[in-house]
Amino acid sequence: MPIFANRNRFTAARVNRGKKPENLNKNQSKAAGDVGETSSEWNSNAFSRFYFSDVRQRKDRESNGEAEDLGPQQMEIDKYKHRHAIKFAEKSLEWAEEIFTERKVLEPALDAQLAPSRCIFKFDVTQGVRAYYRVVSEHEDKYILMACHTNLHGFHRGDLRFVEVNARTVTDLFLYSIVGKLFLGDIVAVTKLSKKSKDPLDPPKALKMNPDSKMIWEVAEMRVLGRKLVHRTVFAFMKCGSAIVKGKNEAATVKLDDNSSIDLESIYTGSAFIPTKLASRFCDDYKKGVKSKLLAFSSRFSSCPNALATIYKYEKAPVLTEKFNIGKDAFKQSTDSEEITELCTQMGQSAVLTLSDGRADSRMFPMLNPVKEEEGVKFSISNPLKYPTEGLWNCSNRIRFEGICGKIDATIETVIPEENVLKIYARVSKQSLRKLNFREGTFVVYQREAREATMLEDGYLRKLHSCQKGRQIIEALYGGVSLKRDLSMLGPAPHCIFPSDPPTSLNEFQNQYVSAMTSSCFPMLLGSSPFGCGKSMTIVMAAIEKCKSHESSQQFLITQSNYASVNLIDIARKVKESKMKIMRYVTESNWKELPEHCRTEYDLPVLMSTIFKKLAHGDIGNRESTSITEKTIILAYLISKNEFMADLLSSPFKTFYINYQRDIEEYPIHNRKREAFEILLKFHKPNVIVITADTLQSMMNCSVYFNDVVMIQIDEACQLPECTLISLLRLFPDANYGLIGDIKQLPPFCEDELKGKLKEYGIGNTMERAIEEKMFPEAILRYVYRCHPKITELLSELFYDGNLISGVEENQRNEFMRRRPDFWPNPHYPIIVVHNRDKAYKIGTSCGNRTEKMLAKQIVEDLLKEKDGYQLKPSDIGVISFYAGQTSVLSDSFRGTGVKCGTVDAFQGSEREVIILCCTNERISEFMQLSNRLNVAMSRARQATIIIGNSIGLSEAKYWKDIIKKAEENGGVVDTSKYPFRVEPEALLKFSNRKSEAGPENAGKIDEKRDSGRGGVRDRNQNNAVCQNEPKVQADRRRNARNQAQNEPKNDENAPHRRNRGPRRPQKEQKSDGLKKLTDELEAMKLKLDGVAGKPPNDNGNKPRGAWGRLGGARRNNVNKIDTENKATEAGTVAEKVAEKPKPRRNRRFVKKNDGEIKKKTFD
Repeated sequence: MPIFANRNRFTAARVNRGKKPENLNKNQSKAAGDVGETSSEWNSNAFSRFYFSDVRQRKDRESNGEAEDLGPQQMEIDKYKHRHAIKFAEKSLEWAEEIFTERKVLEPALDAQLAPSRCIFKFDVTQGVRAYYRVVSEHEDKYILMACHTNLHGFHRGDLRFVEVNARTVTDLFLYSIVGKLFLGDIVAVTKLSKKSKDPLDPPKALKMNPDSKMIWEVAEMRVLGRKLVHRTVFAFMKCGSAIVKGKNEAATVKLDDNSSIDLESIYTGSAFIPTKLASRFCDDYKKGVKSKLLAFSSRFSSCPNALATIYKYEKAPVLTEKFNIGKDAFKQSTDSEEITELCTQMGQSAVLTLSDGRADSRMFPMLNPVKEEEGVKFSISNPLKYPTEGLWNCSNRIRFEGICGKIDATIETVIPEENVLKIYARVSKQSLRKLNFREGTFVVYQREAREATMLEDGYLRKLHSCQKGRQIIEALYGGVSLKRDLSMLGPAPHCIFPSDPPTSLNEFQNQYVSAMTSSCFPMLLGSSPFGCGKSMTIVMAAIEKCKSHESSQQFLITQSNYASVNLIDIARKVKESKMKIMRYVTESNWKELPEHCRTEYDLPVLMSTIFKKLAHGDIGNRESTSITEKTIILAYLISKNEFMADLLSSPFKTFYINYQRDIEEYPIHNRKREAFEILLKFHKPNVIVITADTLQSMMNCSVYFNDVVMIQIDEACQLPECTLISLLRLFPDANYGLIGDIKQLPPFCEDELKGKLKEYGIGNTMERAIEEKMFPEAILRYVYRCHPKITELLSELFYDGNLISGVEENQRNEFMRRRPDFWPNPHYPIIVVHNRDKAYKIGTSCGNRTEKMLAKQIVEDLLKEKDGYQLKPSDIGVISFYAGQTSVLSDSFRGTGVKCGTVDAFQGSEREVIILCCTNERISEFMQLSNRLNVAMSRARQATIIIGNSIGLSEAKYWKDIIKKAEENGGVVDTSKYPFRVEPEALLKFSNRKSEAGPENAGKIDEKRDSGRGGVRDRNQNNAVCQNEPKVQADRRRNARNQAQNEPKNDENAPHRRNRGPRRPQKEQKSDGLKKLTDELEAMKLKLDGVAGKPPNDNGNKPRGAWGRLGGARRNNVNKIDTENKATEAGTVAEKVAEKPKPRRNRRFVKKNDGEIKKKTFD
């Protein structure tokens, strides 16, 4: 037996953190015989301490009566015990001693039949030696498999964590090569391994291994476990070739037929493989009371996300396609109208949920150069050419980190493509950030699986009665009878006064909406509400009036962003006396990821803690108010939140806690969320529930608790996907609905992958279509209270046929311009255009602009200065761009300053005192000239808008030319040659030697549809735009330095080798506010030399070997150099720094370590 087997690589000191090591042989039967009393593999495996080797005790554990409810795969795997894993690990040591010989390559199968699969529930001697693996990575000539049980390899046998299957692997009952016959997510029983090389076996640490690591073993013999196959699966293709499956909220991969093309407008049926999600990551024959320790050990290893379903055989469905094409005219047909409507709405819902909440990529990637920052994590992942991640990893994707610290959930804020990697910044909750430590082990990242969703089931429309309002609205949307009525039938609307301090009178248009909404005469009311017209106050006023007559009933106020929901709650706070009891429905997991400014005291997690403490302390309720189960849940919840205070418990709760303390502390509160929510509703009884559209799916799972919903108002309804409205109509068919929004602004968010009928039925544009086709009554709001009167007048003429009325005076919106004459040229006109001559450069499919970034930082720095007692706050300023790439660069630059950055699309519904609008590209693209997008961009500012762009190009573009003309007439067009917008030419000299990314042939040639800000950086919750730290080394400087110094080593030998050591130690002087941060960063950008460090990633696991691997190696051998060029300040040019004379050139060699890191060695 090899020497290494006698060494315990996972030492007792580390496992027990200094405690006395446990006796691993304690309580183990001498008669076990399976693994041997003195088995070195048993002793070396750190998981063994948690297991018995006594078969009789395991038999007692297996008789739990649950096997009948499990699938065949799980039933077979449940029979696998720790002693079997140890036996397999010991057997692998014998295989390692076998003489290395090249094994025969099997012939490929000639047909498309599936490889045989079967489950075995009784094992003989030969079948008993086995280990279960799952397919986690697919390549052209092989698969990578990961062990299903972490106790198989423990911490010391990293060689057994991942293995390879290739054309030499012999498969049970199959005579041919298995390559091309396995699916991602397949589970196999490996019965024999073979070493891939002649090298002696020296297993690496298991925590260091990942799917991209060098494989030590290949599978010699295996059996594919029985598969779950579903036939007659209805689906449609997306542009990328993946499938939207009816009734599912995640995409499916499709094994495409090489002989036929796909039709994006047709419906298909096919057969699909559904991966099995295993119940546990370790064998279940553990000792009593050690499960929590086992979970802690197992969680240190990254898990593989469950694979997507695979459709392996399919054909067109002409009948379904014909019905699908009828679509919105369903109720104009005499037959099958219900079936047609259900098909269209179900496919539309699946499409939207798949792209908005599901995974676009089920792969797992090592995190490259991860760094913790103030409110998130910055890292990179590989972006190989053949299997790219660009376009699949986008902003707002829900992701998960896994490593030695366990699982950490995060949300992507910015994505910047750079060479062969994606640079990502992800927002992480403060609680999770404290747990993160990148100093040890390998961390991986993957996209989280879709959340549980309430899908539209077959026959849902038939269950709705014809007199129910939900049914009537659906029929009107799909070609039925119009529900249009004249609002004058209600008579003059009563005058409403909002009960704030001081009271606020609503105008006649707001009064009309409130009167119609609360009358219950109209199943659906459309509220046309231009920007800044006071719709939030109007919505809250309608809720107040409805509560007067329906206090015990429930209402929903649905918003499209967390910012908008907080805005509604802020307005509700102003109400002095009302029967409203507000609750903001947000799940605890989502609440943890929200920034502080998007949290309120009305949030569900906060309310639950507050109400539970009052119950436990006796402030509400009495001895008989709560049952034993409710007391248990309340106390267990408070303990889990560290809010339990025994001294303050009321007498009934204190007695209960003393008698059942152990049971309460071990109570699985994480599995009793619905019961806890039910207790909250019992004692709090909210009647106005505020919720975002993204959280609606979670709320729908609890819809049984909302059994008397009388009114639902949807803010920014123009952005609501039609499938979400259909789901609400099905769940709450007796409520009155109010859609309030602006059809002159942006329609619902839509990924570029969604085309044709799927987009029409899923996303739709319900409000615009309903207004144009006069389906429902309409109330129009006309008074604008947000913007400067001059901006309101301009936008009214451009987009609203002159129908808008300014509700404010000029002196209410020009304080900034009056108080800052040093900055603003004309205090009577609120628009400035800064002429930017710099050309755009490409960032992936998007673009950026260097001068524009510098200008934005200079302008913000100047705006934050105090002048004559007047000063703007960072939260008064917004920086928005039309381009996703530039928004990522700006967000990275302003992070941590309090200045909000985002795309134009993401800013819809938001407002700031001063807006900096970045046009970025000197070529004015078509999507920049869309009236609805430009309307949003120009209506975000309360006082002033600063446009940075090429005034020559803008003056020739649709709509823009009118804006530029007005600005010129009022002296508002300036250039970068004069203060405060001056940019010294020397400051841009460092970009002069760059590759001609921004040349005339490339400038502006961007994928416009993908870069409208809607397919990339847009954050549906609009929380991602608050920036958090200073920018790091710019990608363009890195490329420039590498071009100049490919054959020169760094000449600074004293510089420490940069390693992944987590966050840097804090500096002596901390920046105290946003102004200081911007000032320091601007000076650093102008004066500091930028060093280039870091190594390109090793992405071999996601691309083929051979020539491409050699090309990747050439890329990895590039050497960076420090950029030493002229720097400039506002006052002038700084003298050029003289670089040190380079030392004599040295040869370089790269040595690859076991842990996958590449380290440099130099020698003369």
